[in-house]
Amino acid sequence: MKHIDISDLNELDNLRIEDIADLEYLNLQNNNFLSEVFSLFYAENIQYACVDDISEEYDEVLFHMSPGILPSIECNLGVLNHEFDNGITMFPNPTKGVVYIEALNIEIQEIIVFDINGREVYVSNNYNNTIDISFLTNGIYFLQLKNNFKSFIKKISKI
Repeated sequence: MKHIDISDLNELDNLRIEDIADLEYLNLQNNNFLSEVFSLFYAENIQYACVDDISEEYDEVLFHMSPGILPSIECNLGVLNHEFDNGITMFPNPTKGVVYIEALNIEIQEIIVFDINGREVYVSNNYNNTIDISFLTNGIYFLQLKNNFKSFIKKISKI
């Protein structure tokens, strides 16, 4: 899984991200516009991007997003502290409703579902290896799987 998080680097002047196909996660929200050089070359099909409320930054990232996905400026997913983990699998993906979640060596205590704009749309504290999102409209969502120590974000498509 390819991800870039520069949210804690607020002294940057220049940033050039090049030749990263299918970048899944990009966090540029560091309250600093990269005024001198900011470019994404051949970084296509970004699945989720968190950007500052600066039109030039937003537009540059939007150009490289997967079709139908917009960058978010309302990033309340805890992106500074989450980790990506291959020990968590979800299926089916895409789904029409019920999603089965297998977490190896991780005790999940809470699941929060966010829409593509980072808005919380559902919370479950009753984790039993499934979550039913059949009530949500079709689209892309992010599931935040939390325990006392870690937070994991997984993308799911509702069809």
